[in-house]
Amino acid sequence: MPIGLVGAGRWGRNFISTLREIPGISLSRIASSNPATAALVDADCTIHSDWQDLVSSNDIEGVIIATPPATHGVIASRAIMNNKAVLIEKPLTTDLQSALSLKATAEAHRAIVLVDHIQLYNPAWAAFKNASEQMGRLINIRSEAGAPSPVRTDVTVLWDWAPHDVALGLRLTGAMPTSAVCRKLISHEVPQGIAEQLELKMEFSNQVQMRTEIGTLFTEKRRWLRADFEHGTLIFDDRVKCKVMKYEATDSTKAVDSWGIPLPFGSASPLENILSAFETFISAGQPFLSDIALGTQVVEVLSTMDYSRRNHNIE
Repeated sequence: MPIGLVGAGRWGRNFISTLREIPGISLSRIASSNPATAALVDADCTIHSDWQDLVSSNDIEGVIIATPPATHGVIASRAIMNNKAVLIEKPLTTDLQSALSLKATAEAHRAIVLVDHIQLYNPAWAAFKNASEQMGRLINIRSEAGAPSPVRTDVTVLWDWAPHDVALGLRLTGAMPTSAVCRKLISHEVPQGIAEQLELKMEFSNQVQMRTEIGTLFTEKRRWLRADFEHGTLIFDDRVKCKVMKYEATDSTKAVDSWGIPLPFGSASPLENILSAFETFISAGQPFLSDIALGTQVVEVLSTMDYSRRNHNIE
């Protein structure tokens, strides 16, 4: 199955290498203005300097979009209108109106749209989510995400790091929050821009609360989520070997330790899983709109948080 890729930056290069591991799917076209792109792809892959030429090509089934977030909406819309399935890197867009417009376009064309909230395709998360269904009432959620990484110039810390955690929280609760606020913890000027640590808080109608710290000022990479339930606690930590742990304690103030039970999970990488899903949906030929519905909800929540951060509307 031939597909195209728009963008050959850091995440675009991850797609290029992983696509070689997915049977039944091949990269036949790529849009990139970087002269080094030719060395990244096979000799029979056509390179376009203009993404519009790629999305209008008749010999590809789908388009992966790995460009700066501000460009996602226009590229994805054009691809959908050219009857292409699309896989969009997170966030879906960086403004709610663009997300709603793109969602409407996808619905009108009965499109196949996947959004790369990559942790939702992590096999460890699948094990976590399955186990959560046997844990009783959800009480609260805590998470951290970030790294001592360079500051991006095309997207803020909030829009870079928060989409994954917000998506996980919405999937775990099955609801939109009744309130969503963002508080700046630390902010430093660096040569590339502003490095920040942010605290996010979402509250839901069933009294569940989710608190998250994200940022680029951690001393090491963080990617974990803890959920306390009526009958125990689950922890998903993508940095360690035993990525999913189950505990009997329900006291959210109690530190978890070695008496937890590790849960098994699949061996495929999250990127392999989402690319395999992309191929499966295209082969089936049926509309797939649940990802873009979630992606739009994530953009709505982040837009509310962004407003609170910029206007100091915090508790």
